[in-house]
Amino acid sequence: MPANSPAELDQLFQQHVRAGDLDALTALFEDGAAVLDVNGAVKTGVDAIRADMAPLAAMKPDMTNTTNKVIIAGDVALIYTEWSMSRPGPMKGRGVSVARRQSDVTWKVLIDDPFTLDSNAHL
Repeated sequence: MPANSPAELDQLFQQHVRAGDLDALTALFEDGAAVLDVNGAVKTGVDAIRADMAPLAAMKPDMTNTTNKVIIAGDVALIYTEWSMSRPGPMKGRGVSVARRQSDVTWKVLIDDPFTLDSNAHL
């Protein structure tokens, strides 16, 4: 299921992580997307993102995403998110992502930093 709005990306991410659906999870990202991993390294491209997110999907954690703010300028959106997970231990954080409207008017993530400075996530 594609995201019909930038905020829906957060809800779909939550849904796919809880279900452990790695295919659906990585489908939320553009082919050349960049994601900051928990160690601060940038993973670029769907294959690298898939490999990085495989352990998360395998855990099927009880994740909650809350979209705090979305700023849209044309076909680009800046999304501010708060998230929490109960496994592998209590974790919470704040993330910022950039999404882009696709030619079919759905949205995909282009850049994702789920571990901003106030996050306490350590997988």
